Amino acid sequence: MADEDLEPVARRMWGMMPRVAIRIAGMPLEQRESAFAIAERSVRQMATEMKIADGDDFVNRLMGAIRKFVTEIDVGNSPQGGRA
Repeated sequence: MADEDLEPVARRMWGMMPRVAIRIAGMPLEQRESAFAIAERSVRQMATEMKIADGDDFVNRLMGAIRKFVTEIDVGNSPQGGRA
């Protein structure tokens, strides 16, 4: 697959990050690590199948963003973080 064909796929993967984070943030704390592991396996599999160059870096960045977003939701009780 050509690099230009991968860009829309990578954008969609990045775009799904908030939905995954919101879903995980709604889970009990004791279930979150297994949910993060499931999400990481899924993203890693997709990156491998799509032959994304430097897929490990992409997966690590995406998972870091998901974890950060979950933390922001926890702190502010909203996807934007903080309180209104």
